[in-house]
Amino acid sequence: MTEKTFFIILFCALALAGVIWYIHMTGVNAQEAARITVIDFGQALQTVSLSAPSATVTQEMQSAYGPFVSPDVLALWEADPTSAPGRLTSSPWPDHIAITSLTTDGVGGYHVQGNIIELTSEDVARGTEAGEMPFTATVSLVDGKWMITAWYTTGMTP
Repeated sequence: MTEKTFFIILFCALALAGVIWYIHMTGVNAQEAARITVIDFGQALQTVSLSAPSATVTQEMQSAYGPFVSPDVLALWEADPTSAPGRLTSSPWPDHIAITSLTTDGVGGYHVQGNIIELTSEDVARGTEAGEMPFTATVSLVDGKWMITAWYTTGMTP
């Protein structure tokens, strides 16, 4: 093998390794971005009082949820606040989200399953939970930003 052939093979191998690394890292970064979107959304849940007057609920949703959910999801929730996650009473309140599963949806986004963790003042003092509300979400790129594009919840579990 000549020196020129060796360097051509070496160059091709390094280029291929670079492409594989880039593809892997892009997927890892996208998955992490999707996870962070849902976690950050979970922090915003307690700021939206679903029992407030309609105009207040709409304003709170736009402010708190707007950075995390697609305009389509936000419009659905504004039209029917009972379908949206958020604070229903002063206690318990949604404190955060615990993700249990995050998988690719096969079209560039992610399916996320987890629980909205609810707390009371007593729970905070004891380090316990008042309950969990299971959810399934889809997170997709919307205009270059990771956003929740679908959201489904089931009943509260104590």
